[in-house]
Amino acid sequence: MEVSVAFLPVAMDDVRVTSIELFFDLVFVFTITQLTSLLVAEPDGAGVAKVVLIFGTTPSPRRCC
Repeated sequence: MEVSVAFLPVAMDDVRVTSIELFFDLVFVFTITQLTSLLVAEPDGAGVAKVVLIFGTTPSPRRCC
């Protein structure tokens, strides 16, 4: 039986999260929170359209090179 490399446990010393990754995670959570409150305030087609438009045009961080 073969075991895929993707399912092997990784030592915790090898996994590091940078401050910028945590920052972008926070930005993403804040964005979802704000869009959710917008949708709660306007629970109709116009509110859904605004959320889709805003979420669809939010720039995503891209890795350089």
